[in-house]
Amino acid sequence: MKTKFEAIKNNKLVINSAILFFGSMMVNVLNYLYHLIMGRALGPADYGTLAALISIIGIVSVFGGALSLAITKFAASTKAEKNKGKAKYLFLRTSKIVFFIGLFLFLIFALFSGLITDFLKIDSVYLVLLVGVIFIVAYLPIVSKGITMGWQRFKALSLINFLEAFIKLVAAIALVYAGFRVFGAIAAFIISIGCGYIFSLYPIKDILYSKKGEIEGLRKNGIIFAIPSLLLSLSIILFYNADIILVKHFLSGEEAGFYSALSTIGRIIFFAAGPVSLVVFPTVAEKYSQNKKTEKYLFQGVFLVLVIAATALIFYFLIPNFVVLMLYGGEYLKISGLLGAAGLSATFLALNNLIGYYYLSLEKKWFLIVFWLANISQIILIMLFHQIIVQIIYIQLFVMIGLFLGLVVYHFRKFFLNYGKRENINYYPGI
Repeated sequence: MKTKFEAIKNNKLVINSAILFFGSMMVNVLNYLYHLIMGRALGPADYGTLAALISIIGIVSVFGGALSLAITKFAASTKAEKNKGKAKYLFLRTSKIVFFIGLFLFLIFALFSGLITDFLKIDSVYLVLLVGVIFIVAYLPIVSKGITMGWQRFKALSLINFLEAFIKLVAAIALVYAGFRVFGAIAAFIISIGCGYIFSLYPIKDILYSKKGEIEGLRKNGIIFAIPSLLLSLSIILFYNADIILVKHFLSGEEAGFYSALSTIGRIIFFAAGPVSLVVFPTVAEKYSQNKKTEKYLFQGVFLVLVIAATALIFYFLIPNFVVLMLYGGEYLKISGLLGAAGLSATFLALNNLIGYYYLSLEKKWFLIVFWLANISQIILIMLFHQIIVQIIYIQLFVMIGLFLGLVVYHFRKFFLNYGKRENINYYPGI
């Protein structure tokens, strides 16, 4: 028993996952309090509008997600070299880039604000413009947090994310109950992100005060890595946002609110398991840069995700009415019968996300074809079958299961191709 405990204690993946897990759990609690309080305060119709706008934020932020992965990847390499000067160079160069990307996205968002307003059936174009303002401030923390992640300073990162989520919750409650309703709920994002950026500079102050170095080929290699990062980030974000946007377009405002609540509860599993992927990515990237084997981190990650998911699924299947009643109130009880399916969908999404991060850290690219085939299937199926919520939630589930099976086949493809042959079989194709 003592030996097993010491093995766990010395396992950096488990320890760092635990740090990020508990930190992310606190953040997720605050984020879900935000959704739950907003759902009760705004009612199904306005909450459906808010959820659709947040989904738009998520999808457009995909560029930030791709940049974050690229920055984390390069930062992990500077950590492997123990070179703070290169990390400072990474911070200065990428900070300029992300600011102009954020400004560009705001201008594009402003240009198409009228079309977005009509598509989502929103009463005010100013709500859409306010969402656009978020991108001006949202991209700067990507750099500082990416470097913090790459240098595996998970305690500091967890604290920053907690403070940011806390400020968002407090600001949203104050503004919504002051009468600003959806405007206030969106404005809270701007306030919290601005504060989060200031906080995020502290954990890397030693890097910022160091003598600037230089990373050769940063632009070229950054673009090469950023493209698959962008494709993976967009794919993952579409999986849990495209359905909400399409539901807001095809169904009534009230039904959209019910579906958004169902999706939000189901995604508790995805976000609870998210820290595992965030730890696996820089860990594998560092080991890969040192030419060390990495596949054990994937299997350890899968195990941790399943443990986290199983805990939530017990509640979703056995006492769904209680879960919905506690989180959203009696007004939303009609969705309780679908909670188990929503939870399973989120579980497979978490597993797919982990596998995607793993392959991205190994600088693989072809696995993205499997992801995007699933994305296309999701959108087409929802556009064809969207009469009731039940259809959409099961489309999500079947697409996630199909993607997982496709990734399993991809991972063991060489074993399958060489099945029956006794020579030259690579049983660990992910390495």
